[in-house]
Amino acid sequence: MSLDCSSGHGGGGGMAAPLTNPIWIYGNDDDTLFRLIALGTVEFQKQGYSRKGSEFVVGPMPPFGETIQTDDDLWKVIAWIRSVNPPLQRR
Repeated sequence: MSLDCSSGHGGGGGMAAPLTNPIWIYGNDDDTLFRLIALGTVEFQKQGYSRKGSEFVVGPMPPFGETIQTDDDLWKVIAWIRSVNPPLQRR
């Protein structure tokens, strides 16, 4: 919550899809989530990733690679996302 993810994904979404949604625009595997959070959508797409799903999104997701200090902390964010999205736990 301290990263302010809820301003984009919280409640019913708003700027981006809610994290509890069954739709994952770029996919829900660990590598994709890690890179997407670290790079943000603009750099992620520049590296050749493309959308696999469709969802309402107002703007790009900012990169959090410099905000989240360690890979371990980023994995904790992914673990939390999986805890609030039961379909993601079944990968």
